[in-house]
Amino acid sequence: PGYGDTIAMAASVAARFGQPMTRGYDLGCSLGSTLLSMASAAPASMTWTGVDTSQAMLSRCHDRLTRRLRGPKWALRCEEIQRTSVEDASLVALNFTLQFVPVDQRLELLERIAQGLVPGGVLMMSEKLLLDEQRAQGVISELHLDFKRRNGYSELEISQKRTALEDTLIPETESTHHERLQRAGFQWSVTWMRSLNFASILAFRDG
Repeated sequence: PGYGDTIAMAASVAARFGQPMTRGYDLGCSLGSTLLSMASAAPASMTWTGVDTSQAMLSRCHDRLTRRLRGPKWALRCEEIQRTSVEDASLVALNFTLQFVPVDQRLELLERIAQGLVPGGVLMMSEKLLLDEQRAQGVISELHLDFKRRNGYSELEISQKRTALEDTLIPETESTHHERLQRAGFQWSVTWMRSLNFASILAFRDG
């Protein structure tokens, strides 16, 4: 829910906060949708790096970027984002990726991102959220299931996806994310988009 809007609005984030002659990163880039959105609106002198662990996904991403991203320089890396070096960046995207990183490795990853941002740099981080109150979580979870059904998912597909993600996608509360971002070295953060239990946060490195 809200994924399309999040990707589309990434261009606005890039137009406002991208800085000339800096770097942009899409960590967990998948098919490169966030990278394409940001690069379309960011300063043309920025260079871009997409990172993913799936070589098959990166091959498809490479084809998309080759067709659609003709101006800025870009490169793709097949590696775990925990090993990615972030340097001289004004924009970093971490869209629905942190939730798959082991919880005990998340702070170190965010610290590395914060240290790699130039003054004024921004992290755009989108995640599935765990709600603080159990009753509220139940209501939102049921509405999310309704969303899937309206978009053509069968009950079998819903069940299979739940099983596949059960031990790999570990969501956290919104407050946990904001507190960790502050500990990682970001001066402040704000939840700027939200749909059901999915949200996007902007975290700022002022200096």
